Amino acid sequence: NPTMAEIIDIGSSWEKSVNPNNGYNLKVLRITNREIIDNKPIVFITSAIHAREYATAELTTRFAEHLLENYDNNADIQWMLDHHEVQLLIHTNPDGRKKAETGILWRKNTNQAYCAPNSNSRGADLNRNYPFLWQSSNDQCGETFPGASAQSEPEVSAIMTHIQNIYEDKRGDLLTCLLYTSPSPQD
Repeated sequence: NPTMAEIIDIGSSWEKSVNPNNGYNLKVLRITNREIIDNKPIVFITSAIHAREYATAELTTRFAEHLLENYDNNADIQWMLDHHEVQLLIHTNPDGRKKAETGILWRKNTNQAYCAPNSNSRGADLNRNYPFLWQSSNDQCGETFPGASAQSEPEVSAIMTHIQNIYEDKRGDLLTCLLYTSPSPQD
């Protein structure tokens, strides 16, 4: 549906960044009525950041299909796509997904610099590689190893660059956030 959907390449997976003949491009499915030119708000959704979580990619794909198949007969969807843009990164971790599809409970990307090059525990947990409140770890083989540094992984770096290109940073000079702790047993 060329008036409603297009693919945007935002970067490379770890394997592709090491060898252009391997790995995958990170592809965003952009859905909007492209015939209506306007400064449209954008919603950006990522899925399948943990390789073994198959359902998130399927759910995001079904959401895209629902929007496109029902544009002509659903006023809410028509309004949404006429006045908004939906961007879907269906496979945030495509290298890890290929590993998981072999039957291994793979979670992280496939970065061979962590743990051991042929270990089934290698890689970085992309969910913990984002720069906001990044925390280091020495447990390279652990399931939640966040990578060597904040945004060190090409997948996260590509996503952050894309986000910075589609959203204006309005946070101001001071970082303010609430840190949630586990409730006490009395709560």
